Amino acid sequence: MDKSASFINRVLNLRSGELVRGLPLFGYYFLVITFYMMARVARDAIFLDSFNREQLPYADMSVAVVAAFILAPYIRAGYKVSLRNLQMGSLLFFALNLVAFWWGFHFHKWTWLAVAFYVWVGVCGILMVGQVWTLANFVWTTREAKRLFAILGSCGIVGGIAGGFLAKWIAERAGTDATLLFMSAFLSFSTVLIWIICKQEQMGRSATGPPEARETPRNLMESFRIVRQSPHLLAIAALILLSSVVTSVAGWQLKAIAKDTLVQKDMIAAYLGAVAGYTGIVSLIAQLLITSKLLRRFGIGVALLVLPLSLTAGSLTVLLWGTLWAAAILRGSDGVFRYSIDTSAVQLLYLPVPANIKVQVKSFIDTVIWKLGDGLAAVTLLIFATKLHLTPQRISLVSLVLLAVWITAALTARRQYVATLKANIQHVRIRPQQVLVPVLDQFTTKVVAEKLNSPDPNEVIYALTLFEMGQQLHAHSAIRKLLVHPSPHVRKKAVSILNAAEDLSVKHQIVTMIRDNDLDVRTEALRYLSRHDDMDPLNYIDRLGEFADFSIRSATISFLMRPGEAQNLEAGRMILDGLIGDLENETLAARAANSMALLGDMAVGALQDHLADPDEDLRIRKQIPEILFQIGTPRAAGALAENLVQAEAELRFKVISALNKLCEARGNLPVDRLLIESAMVAEMMGHYRSYQLLATANGEADERMEQSMREELERIFRLMKLLFPSLDLQNAYFGIQSKDPVTHANALEFLDNTLSAQLRTRLVPLIDSEVSFQERVRLADRFLGFSVQS
Repeated sequence: MDKSASFINRVLNLRSGELVRGLPLFGYYFLVITFYMMARVARDAIFLDSFNREQLPYADMSVAVVAAFILAPYIRAGYKVSLRNLQMGSLLFFALNLVAFWWGFHFHKWTWLAVAFYVWVGVCGILMVGQVWTLANFVWTTREAKRLFAILGSCGIVGGIAGGFLAKWIAERAGTDATLLFMSAFLSFSTVLIWIICKQEQMGRSATGPPEARETPRNLMESFRIVRQSPHLLAIAALILLSSVVTSVAGWQLKAIAKDTLVQKDMIAAYLGAVAGYTGIVSLIAQLLITSKLLRRFGIGVALLVLPLSLTAGSLTVLLWGTLWAAAILRGSDGVFRYSIDTSAVQLLYLPVPANIKVQVKSFIDTVIWKLGDGLAAVTLLIFATKLHLTPQRISLVSLVLLAVWITAALTARRQYVATLKANIQHVRIRPQQVLVPVLDQFTTKVVAEKLNSPDPNEVIYALTLFEMGQQLHAHSAIRKLLVHPSPHVRKKAVSILNAAEDLSVKHQIVTMIRDNDLDVRTEALRYLSRHDDMDPLNYIDRLGEFADFSIRSATISFLMRPGEAQNLEAGRMILDGLIGDLENETLAARAANSMALLGDMAVGALQDHLADPDEDLRIRKQIPEILFQIGTPRAAGALAENLVQAEAELRFKVISALNKLCEARGNLPVDRLLIESAMVAEMMGHYRSYQLLATANGEADERMEQSMREELERIFRLMKLLFPSLDLQNAYFGIQSKDPVTHANALEFLDNTLSAQLRTRLVPLIDSEVSFQERVRLADRFLGFSVQS
């Protein structure tokens, strides 16, 4: 039994226990869709038996109006009672309604009852379908939903197949009216399944206990206000509205052509049932073969585009041929992809919505907005079909325009979904001291400038350090005043900042500082003048005497490598190579590194060559990444990026870490994304290789192996920081570490929709705690193309 369950879980990409847990909800959706498909077939046949096709838009407009009146008490009830009681009570009420409708049709044949039933199916049918997905949103996290929504959708498709063929079978043998009693039985049994679902321990309190009062919408207008104020909910509403308009028009085209072709009520019911049934079979195939793979590989964005693109092809078919089979293809395009790919994708959009408003806003969108779309479709048909007398064939021209807007709305909804996931995981970040602000704002700069006037040299030095971190492009006037500060430490720091800022306005003051009493100040002034003055630094040394050895060498390098008559790149490179060689000496390394950092881009070429040279002393190579970080220019970042892939793990970490810190400190430095992605893939392959080796030891790692794997993951995340905004990534990282399943799932889903397909399929299994060790080993064998036996 365990092996069978394991095999099923592996085939369906499920975690242990998820299938059993989902069975009652799968059955609930099956019965509701069976009911809804039968109800749609019955209502269309009954209505067209008493009225003509031109009156269908008026019925659809009535649905849109009545929807608001039905939903208003539903939302108020949702505020007062639990989701379980709300759904069970409403299903029993609708089941009794169906018995009453059957009695009226069977014994009295009232014409007005056909209109009432048409409106009732339009409102209550979509409301009950939405109830299932609302319950699923409370039961499953975003990650569980990605795995289980496809199976849930499959159950709905099977229900559609059963409902279509069952409606056909009953209409041919007992008449269309008899289908209503079957539908009533399905809804009654669904209440039992809801009770079972809500008894499961995994269910959240919000579905079984009293609803959360805080910020919960109490009526229709409050739900509308919340939707209007949320870009994410507005995007969902626009998507639902447009899809409702287009699919309603497509449904009218099929019914209108069927009425003209078939005429008789039971023949229409049988044909529409057959279309629904066969469409369901194709939809089930699409669901089993496409949906889950498409969501995993391409994400929600591509999935949202499948239905509008398929309807575009169907509308073109009707426009060109205009026959019953062409209308069936158009309607079939809706049926095939709506209940397979599109439903799963649209329902995923609701998952990041806060639980305390989800029932009300989802009910509002799924009912009022959906039926508003039906109403707009009815108005569209009245204008173009009734007033302008366009045939069902030429109505496709209107649909094609609406489909273009729908595709735009789908792209917007995907962006808002990712933005909402990002916002949901930001609250887990509780370490503001780790956030590095790359540019000081105007107020902070003013405060720092005031601190620069402090009599305490230590406070001035601290303020100068903050000023440097602010990445100001131009030196502040307050720093120029510090050139005459009593403290030599302050004077030296001020010269250094002005040198980095290339402030030439103080050159005449720096010339006087070459005679400063403090050796460090004289050294810093020499560095400035060797960079910004035409005089050979050796002349200063001859005239003025003592300078630090490293300052002489760095000043000489700067002078020799500067463009002009005195330029001698070969001599400058020789001196620079000597400085790099001093990195091997522990006594000289710090001063040599500092001197090269002050040279800026002049030193980058030589440092890059030594870093890339496998024959260079490893002690020297390991110090170069930090020097490049201190230089901090785009060229230094490029040198680090070019050397991301190193055979030695510690050196590789130092290069990645230096580039990571540099991009954080300096803002949006230009980096080669393809180069970084390649390095990241290489790191992930190494990490998967570690899992293969660990499998040979039965999963038991020694301390050295555990440390190595932790370092591999750290390098992966540091590379990720180079690809994505640091703040977003750190929020996602904290979310992944969270023990709250919802936060953990939202963080993974955010990465799922941010990373490229290549990175997503390799990275997410490594950081998803739900992925077992055995699964990672299997993934390693597949990704690397071989397995390790010993």
